[in-house]
Amino acid sequence: MVIVDSTTLWIEVFLTKTASAEEVAHILYKEIISRFGVMRQILTDQGSSFRNKLIGELCKLLKIKHTFSSPHHPQTDGKCEKMNQTIILAIKLTFKDQTDWAQNITPALMAYRATVTLPTGISPHYALFGREMNLGIHSELIKEVETAPDIHSHISELVKKLHVTHGMVQQNLRDSQIPMKDGTKTRETASNITDYAKEMYFVNLRNQNRRRR
Repeated sequence: MVIVDSTTLWIEVFLTKTASAEEVAHILYKEIISRFGVMRQILTDQGSSFRNKLIGELCKLLKIKHTFSSPHHPQTDGKCEKMNQTIILAIKLTFKDQTDWAQNITPALMAYRATVTLPTGISPHYALFGREMNLGIHSELIKEVETAPDIHSHISELVKKLHVTHGMVQQNLRDSQIPMKDGTKTRETASNITDYAKEMYFVNLRNQNRRRR
């Protein structure tokens, strides 16, 4: 199962055994909501993994707007479709063993999160955290923390940077004219930075692979 944040383009991928409603709900709550907070809206395909009573009740309880992509309008969930292709290509180009997805998916995701994306002009990691990912090759990325007078000053500056960063992301998305689900350009970001995950896009990777066969 692939999950993409529509603003930062941050990606999460989970290997599922059954893609049942229970498994999807468990991943959604434990791996996404508990770590990033409750999103305002999710967009999924109309597969039984997502269109069921359990997911419906979860969304109702947490006041999440759940919309579904249309088979006659495939560009609606184009971000996840494109992300699938990107991750699959990365694994094909990097690893000889194409069957061990569980082993190879993690470094592929790390590379993508640290790479500047064309729509936003910055990396998903920077868009989400306000700093570049520390790849262990230099110490410049932690200088701001080490030189800050105290932790409160660092947090204050980080919040300001995140506001500016998210503004840049939204502007770059508008400039690139990436359509949202309703065909319009991306809307202005929320003033509260904790709302970064205002829309999450889901797609069942297993179903996508089946259709490609």
